[in-house]
Amino acid sequence: MTELSKIAITADSQQDGDLLRDLVHGYGEDPVMITPDTIRHTNDRMGNISGLIIANGTQDANQNVNSSALMRDVISRLLPTVLDFDLPVLAVGSGIHTLNVVMGGRPARPIHGHGPLESGKSEFHHIFITPGSRLASLVGAGGLVRVNSRHLIGIKHAQKGPNLLASAYGLEDGVIEAVESPDHTFVIGIQFQPERPREVPPHFDRLFEALVDHAKAK
Repeated sequence: MTELSKIAITADSQQDGDLLRDLVHGYGEDPVMITPDTIRHTNDRMGNISGLIIANGTQDANQNVNSSALMRDVISRLLPTVLDFDLPVLAVGSGIHTLNVVMGGRPARPIHGHGPLESGKSEFHHIFITPGSRLASLVGAGGLVRVNSRHLIGIKHAQKGPNLLASAYGLEDGVIEAVESPDHTFVIGIQFQPERPREVPPHFDRLFEALVDHAKAK
């Protein structure tokens, strides 16, 4: 039996990564969870990594750099190495900020109207996915889509890394909602969180399917 390759998932906690883990597992991969609690015990499991999902970012609402060992490791070692080897990367939620900084962009800035409600439930807004982008081809269509809002910071063109292309925007404020790298086989960042059930159209699951397919090809 062929040994499964592994996709690493970075998350702020095990609970935060559970939905992502289940999606990846559903497409036949064996995810390795990397959280602040497990970072010291995951180095010996990293040899067969074939892809990466980043589910957390480098900045908080006050633009203070997260000093956890997890994020230092993601920025200084794991993500750049994965990019150098052209392994597939999917940055989800605030993970798009980590991807952007590592690829030469500026830190995200505070934005308004995108955060969760005081109850903790998601807000929602419409984005425009650029027709012809890799994101549009993966999810089956460009144009208007309603997605969830759970972020207090975001990037615009002034903060975007020079080697990333913007592939989706917030309609009302121009906040970049998705980026992709034209220089890599599969590197995509999305500001929204498609792993949350019934909060985005179901065809966004194809992002995880595509990540798994690219990981299996490595």
